[in-house]
Formats: sequence, structure tokens, C-alpha cells
Amino acid sequence: MEGTMKKPKMIIFDYGNTLVKETIFNSKKGIAALEKYFVFKNNKVDLDRLAEFSDKMFLDLVKKALENGVEIHNISCLKFMFEYFEVECSLNYIEMEKIFWDHAASGIKMDYVDEVLEYLKKHNIRTGIISNISFSRENVLRRINEIFKNNSFEFIVTSSEYVYRKPNRLIFELGLKKAGLNANDVWYCGDNFNNDILGASATGIFPVYFDSCNKSNNEKNNIEYLYITSLKDLISNLEEAE
Repeated sequence: MEGTMKKPKMIIFDYGNTLVKETIFNSKKGIAALEKYFVFKNNKVDLDRLAEFSDKMFLDLVKKALENGVEIHNISCLKFMFEYFEVECSLNYIEMEKIFWDHAASGIKMDYVDEVLEYLKKHNIRTGIISNISFSRENVLRRINEIFKNNSFEFIVTSSEYVYRKPNRLIFELGLKKAGLNANDVWYCGDNFNNDILGASATGIFPVYFDSCNKSNNEKNNIEYLYITSLKDLISNLEEAE
């Protein structure tokens, strides 16, 4: 980007591959971790069969959801699968989802994220999260708080709770309402060009394209955005902003 950027009052972040990197998703590991809590009404169902059913159902629903720009809720998928196979569980669905997610795909901090969050806190730049994710807001919040101790995120907006997915401007506008800020006072940092960069720009929020997966900066669009390949680059650009 050319020219001087306006220093933001808040930076809203994406979750996956921006703040947190998750392991490759393995539904069988997630279901296996829940097995000790299962009570089968009839015949016991093999874990491989449950995992295969879970994967096929989720992929089918995700395809339909993406075509319509809306989100499916992971707990709805768990409910359907367990009731379909007549499996009862001694845990509630929020607890089930947490155990399933923790074992199916654990998460670790992205490089330099602690330094960035500390810098933002020191310079009174507020933070929040808007994420396209099927897991419940409760468990996203729990994971964020487990990974980032003493964080200062003011809100977490998840597509699972609010139906709309990025790049729909409504989910960005909801974030602005929660922040109580105008779009031109906010930056949005994410790794998906279509969902994060185009979506934020269409809402009037300044986009930061964090190319964490090295997709390269070959996007041809007439919008202004900041391109970075490391979160630490965010600090140097904030130092230059006015």
C-alpha cells in the first residue's frame, strides 16, 4: 500500500491462521475422546462409522452453507449424529463439543502474536475477534482464554452464533456496533483475501492481509489494504501510521 495509513482505535482479528494455528482436523480422535461418556441404546456403533458419518454430514452441510453465505452450528451436527445412532452422552453439548474439538484439532499461537497483542495493549489500541467458525462462541471464547492468558479482546463474534459468514458486511457491521466505533477507526486483520480483505473493505474497515499460508500477494483488486507475511510486520506499520 502507498501513502500514510490512519492509526486505528481498534484492530479486529480473524481466528484461524491469524491468531491461532490448528492441527489437521481429525474427527475420529474427537469422537474417540467422547466414547467413555457414551451410552448406546441399542447396538454399539463403531467409532470409524461415526467418524465417517460425521465427516460426510459436515462436508455436505458446509457446501450448502457456503453456497448461501451462512454458517452451520457444530452442536447441531453433534445432536443429529448422536440421536441418529441412538447414542446418549453423560455430558451436555457444550462440554461434548469442547472435548471433541480439543482432540480433533488442537490450537497453538501464531508466531509473534503475543508481542503484537502486548504492543496494542500498551498503545491503547483495542482488540476484538470476528471469525467464520462452526464451533460455539462459548468454546471459541474458552479456547481463546486458554491460549491467550489475560487477553484484552472485547468481543468475539462467531458465525456459528450469528448465522452470517464473512464476507457479508452484516457480520462486520455487528462488530463495529459492539465496538461503538466508525469503520474508519478500525483495522481488520485476516488471512483469507475474499472473506477478510474484501469483506472488511466493503464495510469501510481498513483491511490487513496477513498471508500466513504464503499464498502470495497476487490479488488484483482496486482496494487499499496492507499486506504482511508476519504479525510482527503489523507493529512496524503501526509505528508509521498517523
